[in-house]
Amino acid sequence: FPTPEIVTPEPTPLPTPAPISTGTPTPSFTPEPTTPEPTNFPTPEPSAEPTTSEPTAGPTQNPTSYPTCKPVYENDGCIMDFTKATITENDLGNEGKLVFKDVCTYMGKKVSLVVSEIEGTPTYTQPSSTTNEIIQDYAAIYVNCDEKAELQFSFIDSNKNPISISIYDITFVDVKKTTDGSQQIINFMPAKRFEDDFTSLDITTNTNTGTEIKGTLKSDSTAVPNPPTKLTSEELKYAVTGRYQNSQSTLVRLENKGNCNAGYRAFYIAGTSNLADCMAQPWPSKEP
Repeated sequence: FPTPEIVTPEPTPLPTPAPISTGTPTPSFTPEPTTPEPTNFPTPEPSAEPTTSEPTAGPTQNPTSYPTCKPVYENDGCIMDFTKATITENDLGNEGKLVFKDVCTYMGKKVSLVVSEIEGTPTYTQPSSTTNEIIQDYAAIYVNCDEKAELQFSFIDSNKNPISISIYDITFVDVKKTTDGSQQIINFMPAKRFEDDFTSLDITTNTNTGTEIKGTLKSDSTAVPNPPTKLTSEELKYAVTGRYQNSQSTLVRLENKGNCNAGYRAFYIAGTSNLADCMAQPWPSKEP
């Protein structure tokens, strides 16, 4: 038999395996980031009327009285009060004395004020038809026009012994100039001086001769001023207070410079006033 031709078959190709899956297909592009929607705040209910926030009030306090330093009491100093004093000697001039008994109390003692001429240099002449006196709240010392009086103010106790006072005030009020030209002039030497911010007084100070006070406001009024601690804003303009410390006596010159129709004028003198601070109630009428 003929040998059959053996045909070799073509090899069967192996199937191409499917790609292995990784789970999430890789995108062919980068996606844009997702922006979350903003969270809206809750919308408040509209107020019927606009609400105004009231400021928080601080603690309520009583206003502080001024000045803040404590007043002087009778054991601290001499607060002269002529309404409680009496005149026991009234012979100023010819080297006499004018004594205001019990003008204050100091360290438990009654104290008197003695006004006298400077020893050896008498300059005071009592005007005719006048008597030095206490008028309402003031000591009134009369001085002839175109004359002056060099005086000494001293303190004595009830036994008539000199007594040094730790602190006291002397106030001069109604310091003016008459319409006919007579000018009141005061010279004194206080440790401290108080006058109004709007004073009408002409004030000069010399370390050797003291402080000179000149009245400049023209007036012929003879009315007695209000009490020294209740002077009006107008009366304060022609008043001055001097404060003395650790003193038994002091020198004062009172002068009426120039002639006047009346022939004399009074100098009104008191203790403390509402010009000064820290001396006595009531407090000053204005802040320091």
